[in-house]
Amino acid sequence: MFTFVRKLFKALNSSGKTWQLSLAIVLAMFVGFLPSNSLILLDLLFIALLLNINFGLFLLFSVVFGGLGYLFDPLFESIGYSVLTHDGLNGLFTSLYNSAMFRWSSFNYTLVTGSLVVSSVLSIPMYFILNVLIKTYRVQFAQKLNEWKLTRWMNLFNEEVTSTSIFRWWALSVYAGVIGVFIIFFLLLFDPLARLSLEKGLSYTLQSEVNIDDFNSDFSDLKVLISGIEFSDKDKLTHNILEVKSIGFDLSFAALVEKKLMIENLKIDGVAFDTLRQSPANAYTSSTSSDEKTKEEVSSTQKSKSISSPFTLPNVDDILNKETLSSISEAKQLKADIASVEKKWKKVSDELKASTEVDEIKADALALQKSLKGANLKSILSAKGDIDALRTKIK
Repeated sequence: MFTFVRKLFKALNSSGKTWQLSLAIVLAMFVGFLPSNSLILLDLLFIALLLNINFGLFLLFSVVFGGLGYLFDPLFESIGYSVLTHDGLNGLFTSLYNSAMFRWSSFNYTLVTGSLVVSSVLSIPMYFILNVLIKTYRVQFAQKLNEWKLTRWMNLFNEEVTSTSIFRWWALSVYAGVIGVFIIFFLLLFDPLARLSLEKGLSYTLQSEVNIDDFNSDFSDLKVLISGIEFSDKDKLTHNILEVKSIGFDLSFAALVEKKLMIENLKIDGVAFDTLRQSPANAYTSSTSSDEKTKEEVSSTQKSKSISSPFTLPNVDDILNKETLSSISEAKQLKADIASVEKKWKKVSDELKASTEVDEIKADALALQKSLKGANLKSILSAKGDIDALRTKIK
């Protein structure tokens, strides 16, 4: 907070003209209200560098208006929706949307249009009001503040502005240099890097060597031509499983403006299968070491166990186990009780004698009983061995 106040007062007390400060704050309002992914911000940044405004104040208030814009985003979206759906503007917006350059601005998003409308409405009155406020401050308050020891110690005054011209001409040279670097990159390095990246990506995906003779791009017409594509057979390195003489296609500029990739006029020439290579292909080897492969396999196995495939239905039991339903817990308890009863009866059944053995015991008991009826004492004493044998069978 202290740094913010110090920079604000240093800008207000500088020798710069009032329009340099007011215009910096107005441009910062446009930047702060717009969403951060809007490409219009690049245009505003170019204007802020080209115009000789107080760039520090511009950056400072961009942050301030960014916070305010976040709070008022619902209002901006409502205003943008009302503007974009207005019946009288349908024809205008349709023609603008059919233009790739205007579509690049993402004006068809309600938040972008709403913030632009609000910023445009507020910009002119804010500019003149800020001019009046800054002049009033410098005339009535700045001289008195300069007499305070605290403000002198904070060094809030006497900041000289080196130039008060309208434009920063060096900004044009900076932009020209940046554009030159991009042009050199796309002219000299883009095609070789694209060819190398395509070879590496296809080789990694197919787990076999892929060779591309030439990659040629034309950004003026947005055309791409890939020549001499060979997909080696990993089981027979002397042959190509597929060979394509050339693949050519056009890119849609309108789609690129919307950060999309749309291929037009695709042409494939010279497709051949199982062709002999001029030289045997190298066996594909990944740069990953065996230890790293083992770790990856273990982690992938663990993930496969914990994460089900999107193409397979989940197991019903797994779903029910995750739920805390009383019916499920009662069913589990009932299953446990049934298993306990079955175990108990099985134990009793194992301890019981076979049915034939029980019949034999009954027959022996009846025979012994008949033999003892009306017997004398000597006969009864002699039957003691038969009684002991019967007891043994019963046990």
